[in-house]
Amino acid sequence: KPTATSPLKSPPPTASPTATPAHLPAVTLSPDEFYFSVDGTPTFMLSRNPTGKTSEDFDTVLTWAHQGGTRIIRVHLTHGWWSDPWINKDWSVNENWAQNWDDFFNQAQADGIYVIPVFGVWADWNNGTPDWGSPLWQYNPLNSANGGPVGSPGDLFIPDSDAQKQWMEWVRNLVERWQGQENIIAWEIFSEIDIPSGAIDHMYPTGSLDEATGIYFTNKAMAVIQEADSENRPITLSLAGVYLSGGKWTEYYTL
Repeated sequence: KPTATSPLKSPPPTASPTATPAHLPAVTLSPDEFYFSVDGTPTFMLSRNPTGKTSEDFDTVLTWAHQGGTRIIRVHLTHGWWSDPWINKDWSVNENWAQNWDDFFNQAQADGIYVIPVFGVWADWNNGTPDWGSPLWQYNPLNSANGGPVGSPGDLFIPDSDAQKQWMEWVRNLVERWQGQENIIAWEIFSEIDIPSGAIDHMYPTGSLDEATGIYFTNKAMAVIQEADSENRPITLSLAGVYLSGGKWTEYYTL
């Protein structure tokens, strides 16, 4: 069956749209087709990958996206609204941060744009080993050095660790909050899961995660999202792929 979004009974947008409210098209993909269809017409779809610190930044993003005919925006949730941390130190959702995303989703919907929220990003869980140029573990609100409950970025990926369970519950709370948002077209669990610290088993084997551990994390997150999302949206996850051409982590592509 085609994967499709269906209209939900959502409250009207509360944010001021950047343009006259646009038609939110039906997007489908059939197993025997190579391209998505938009309102029944095969279409090669491009997405943007924006971020910003303020509402003005995101207003600009949506204005440009709407003017350029963008249909999908992929947003890294932890890299927006930087004046507020993306999570509280007790693992609860930061309400100010979440309300800013509420407004963004509503405004994107008014502009006829679908959204893919990304829950986790490699840089937040990288302490400089391996060095990819922008480790953000030092700023992670969960880092014990910042008064948080997590001692090491690798703790997130230990099967059934407290860090993993609490992070999954944070994801569940967000999916339950946003499942009624009509223009969320899919969920992304993690961006470039193969390059947080210690996650590249063939480059840094000591104390790192093997592929099976990464798959366990992914399957746990998929189950949490599927249970929380009554609309049964598609779920995805991305790899960096920089050093994975030698047959590493190939099982991810079966997920």
